[in-house]
Amino acid sequence: MRRRIIVVDERRCTGCGLCMPDCPAGSLEVEDGRSHLVDERVCDGGGACVVACPKEAIAVVECEARPFDQARLMERVASRGESAVRFYLGHLRARGEAELFRQAIGYLVENGIPVPAECTSAGEEEDPAR
Repeated sequence: MRRRIIVVDERRCTGCGLCMPDCPAGSLEVEDGRSHLVDERVCDGGGACVVACPKEAIAVVECEARPFDQARLMERVASRGESAVRFYLGHLRARGEAELFRQAIGYLVENGIPVPAECTSAGEEEDPAR
């Protein structure tokens, strides 16, 4: 399937890691002195990391990629703690991603992970299908 994901130009990347904090999914890692996408299934193609790269080594492209996997992404985000969950949910809200936000809340509820109070409106935590 064709969809938007980020790519890292390894010739330009210096491995500084400045892209990593801006990726709400935690999809980037530095290995062998270069940033790389950990798993294309957890990249939503939003490109928050692009702006953070001082060497312009990251770009959002449309290409053949495995389907986006919100559950896999949420597993990764939740494993990084409450602040990562809060950051990701805020990212979804800021981008107007209502369906992905709903799925993310649903994942948290189904897995017994607390939904940060400021990231949900009344009732969403109890009924993520709304």
